[in-house]
Amino acid sequence: MWFHSWSAPMRAAEPLSSDQPAPIVVVGAGMVGPVVAIYLARRFGGVTLLERQSAPAPADPVPTGRSLHVVVSARGWHALRDLGVEEQVLSISLPLRGRLEHSLTGKLTEQPYSRRGQEIWCVERSRLNRLLRAAAVATPGLRVRHDARVLAVEPDVPAVLVEGLEGIAGIEGTTGVEGRARLTCEHVVGCDGAFSRVREALTDRHDRVQMNTLGLGYKEIRIPAGPDGGWPLPHQFFHIWPRNRLLFSAFPNPGGDFTGSLFLPLHGDDISFETIQTDGDAVALFQQLFPDVVSLIPDLAEQYESHPVNSIVTMSCDRWIWRDTVALVGDSAHAMAPFMGQGMNCGFEDARILDECLARAGEPADWAGAFAEYESLRKPHVEAIAEVSIQHYQHLASPTTTATAQDVLRQRVTGRLYDVFSTKFTPLYERCAFTEEPYAEALQQHLATERLVDDVLIGRDGNALLDMSRNEFADVVNRSRPRT
Repeated sequence: MWFHSWSAPMRAAEPLSSDQPAPIVVVGAGMVGPVVAIYLARRFGGVTLLERQSAPAPADPVPTGRSLHVVVSARGWHALRDLGVEEQVLSISLPLRGRLEHSLTGKLTEQPYSRRGQEIWCVERSRLNRLLRAAAVATPGLRVRHDARVLAVEPDVPAVLVEGLEGIAGIEGTTGVEGRARLTCEHVVGCDGAFSRVREALTDRHDRVQMNTLGLGYKEIRIPAGPDGGWPLPHQFFHIWPRNRLLFSAFPNPGGDFTGSLFLPLHGDDISFETIQTDGDAVALFQQLFPDVVSLIPDLAEQYESHPVNSIVTMSCDRWIWRDTVALVGDSAHAMAPFMGQGMNCGFEDARILDECLARAGEPADWAGAFAEYESLRKPHVEAIAEVSIQHYQHLASPTTTATAQDVLRQRVTGRLYDVFSTKFTPLYERCAFTEEPYAEALQQHLATERLVDDVLIGRDGNALLDMSRNEFADVVNRSRPRT
């Protein structure tokens, strides 16, 4: 079933005074928290957004501990339009029309994201986060509190134990420890990431959580702008250097440089972050596997030595909600691998669907019913895209030059199918990036397409299929398709 956007009229939110308690607390002002908080403030007013980090100065990057870039696709743009910040985000983003694969021999292979020339947009995480936090600060009925570290959550009350809150109503005195206070409210929404304190409270109520690092890590390696200040590589692409289990990739920045990421296994006797221990080892690795990159990064050794190794953490949990008091949104409910570029977009879609559920919840809102509907609508689709995201790494890291003749033939037959039946079949990546089709349905259609290609190839010469006219090929496919 497709989700149709529907929204009940939102009531005008009154500004919150410094001594007025807020009935809704959103924990975490990363990428998703401000979006959730703005949706809730516009609909109900009375929202406090708590963030453990200090408010960044205008010229300072927002510290995230995450990859420096995110991509915005259809689901993300929907939420940003709802919030009225689409044009602002476009102004700090760069369009990407596809991937550009760099082989070991220097051969370049363009891989368009869309058959129709559609683009995804690349933006620096810190700039987008600063923009979203500013939009939250400017929203009536929404109060943003930085330097407020959440230590624990009591779902039944609900209440939030916070370190660093001062001068806010709803605090029931201190807890006996200086600088700590207990903030009571009516609803808590956790947007505080893969290591969520809000989710931890549900874990105490027997919510099962599964975390995995995938055995992969990455280091950020910057490719500076060229001598003339321009991009040293074509800036219309996401660049990849696939070397099977290993991968180097690079996103363009508006200033002419690129932010690269080196992906390696965390451990192992072969090439891994465990075995590449010195800057000399790193330079030798790049000279062996990414030789065309070495000349572009004069300070490669220094960067490798000084930049940390980041783990790729995935997380899933059984329960996203607790009665009418607590809900999890974004990475606090489902941290996924970054390889499909859907983590943030999925979190933004969570926020929008939660808002739509609350819009249908009546007046006064049935929060328990809305939370339950939100969880049931989102969970199957999030599980699907999380699995696809993990599998997509193998696609990114596998050079096209190493594909077997049988794999290449199958890919060409599949491409012919998409070409001849362009209105009936759509590649999985396009379904995820350029539509708002629920992820599980997109995956089901992809698997059905793969089965159809299997049926088409049974007992037939693949090359003969490619040599057929469009009508002949269409006839073979139609005879292979299951009757409904």
